Amino acid sequence: MKSSRSSINEFIQSLGETKSQDKYYKILSDLENKSSNIDDEIKKINTEIKKLTKEQNNRRSEIDSYFTDTFNKLASNLPSVDRDFKFLKFNYIKNSGSALNQIFLVIYLTYIKILMEYSSVELPFVMDSIIKDELDNDVLSGAYSLVNKIFLSSKKQTFFAALDDKFQYLTGKCNKIEIKSDQKLLNKESFDRLKKEIS
Repeated sequence: MKSSRSSINEFIQSLGETKSQDKYYKILSDLENKSSNIDDEIKKINTEIKKLTKEQNNRRSEIDSYFTDTFNKLASNLPSVDRDFKFLKFNYIKNSGSALNQIFLVIYLTYIKILMEYSSVELPFVMDSIIKDELDNDVLSGAYSLVNKIFLSSKKQTFFAALDDKFQYLTGKCNKIEIKSDQKLLNKESFDRLKKEIS
């Protein structure tokens, strides 16, 4: 009797161990499969990251070159603009007065041109009056020539503010909204009137 009880216990223990081992190996196999699938996904993602990084670097190089070419072309229209500016390097500009205004204009128009050419998002562009106190007619003519060529001739939506005496430098077709010195732009009546003029 003792012997048969012992045999039953051994059988149950053996059966339990077998089931535990089967369960263990099944869990281990599932985990190995999941791990293998995750490794495959990681490889795919890493391959995609490398591809996108290469595309990004190529795009960056292309835009960098475009910046240099565009900046140099625009700078050649104005006498006081140095050519030592690099893409996305925003260093302190030591110039002042008219030279500083010319440099800022060329930098601003260069970045606008990049956004117009390369941005995947449609943006409206706004520019305040440029070179307000410039006395040299050649500088004024060159500066406004750049605004006409890059900014106002664009097919993108653009808004440009100019003082009344500078309108002679603006060419091409554009809608003019005149704001007199005694007008307030932000009151409700002015807003409604300007909104009607724009639409």
